[in-house]
Amino acid sequence: MDKRLHPLLVAVLAAVGCMFHGASAQAAPMYSDFATLRAETRDVVIGTVHRSATAGLTIDVDRVVQGAATAPSVMAVKDAPNETVRVDGERVLAFVDRSSQLRWVGQLAAGPSIEAGALRLHGFFDFNAHIVSPGIVTLAQVRTLLATGALTQTYVATLSFPDGHGALRRSAKQLTLQYDVVARHGAVTGFAPACLSLNAVFGVDWGQPRLVFTDSCATATTTHTRELTLTGPATGVDGATGNLLLELTPVVPFLVEHDYDTFVADGSFASVTRVVTIGLPGGASWSWHVGDGAVDGSGRLHAAGGWSSPLATGPGGKPIQVETYEFTGAKVTLSPAPPRGTLDDDASLVQAVEGATIPSCTFSRGGTGVPCTLTAGTPIWTKR
Repeated sequence: MDKRLHPLLVAVLAAVGCMFHGASAQAAPMYSDFATLRAETRDVVIGTVHRSATAGLTIDVDRVVQGAATAPSVMAVKDAPNETVRVDGERVLAFVDRSSQLRWVGQLAAGPSIEAGALRLHGFFDFNAHIVSPGIVTLAQVRTLLATGALTQTYVATLSFPDGHGALRRSAKQLTLQYDVVARHGAVTGFAPACLSLNAVFGVDWGQPRLVFTDSCATATTTHTRELTLTGPATGVDGATGNLLLELTPVVPFLVEHDYDTFVADGSFASVTRVVTIGLPGGASWSWHVGDGAVDGSGRLHAAGGWSSPLATGPGGKPIQVETYEFTGAKVTLSPAPPRGTLDDDASLVQAVEGATIPSCTFSRGGTGVPCTLTAGTPIWTKR
């Protein structure tokens, strides 16, 4: 399941959300760009939000960023219609509008404090997410946006790679991303992969940048094209420069470091597919080409279908989350669902296999399921 959202798609979803704002069946997220925050905000303060039955919603203000509020003070605020504030007992960067409604907050995402860390900006919406652009900022960057309405962020990203045992390991590799939050345009320096150029930067509004590099050497006769996607969370702020820090992992393809080195240096490779062996009773096995499908014992490919994570009944009748991967005529169910980090579904699956964190695997082919085991196989390299 691909989590990428193009900025245009986000804008469309936001527009749909505005049309049906207030309808409990509405599913699209809300969206606010920073120009909206600038136009509608009266006070920007740092303080601890509290909700109580007697005092209602208040902010213990300890610092004023903008507006006529004073510090220290207790500011009485309200929920906006259909935007119930879901923060309590936490120190945040708070945006209060002219109707004394607490509309948006910046929560500490990484770092020691609101003043010195990376903040995750978002709003509130009773029926879905309320996205703010940009989603990742520092306090200094918020001041710049409030003053000018424009900002180019600098991210210094360290690359991390799977260690083969279910975890990620930071490397010495770094790149720098310059991102214009108004134009939604990024440029990368310190990184020059063969036959790949930066096509788009997604995910900043969701709090997890995603850099998508696409084939720069493809021709009309190219059979397979290259792609490289790096994604990961903010990890803090450089105290000396004020630059945001990221930890990015390649998820398309999802490779250990030495294979990644080969891929980015050799433009003749189109893709690399991770393989998981599905062990079945009696010594039979299928070869799961993650993202593509599964190959049975006769060599027939069963194309990948849907992915779901439904609730099921666990031990003692308690509900548990499971994961189901479907193929043409077959499916694999993991129960309970393995832990997930910040990576894509395919990458998280490979991590779970390598880390042996899958408690139970069931393989079904039309009828009753049978127990299965999952082990990491040798990646498949595809040339152009």
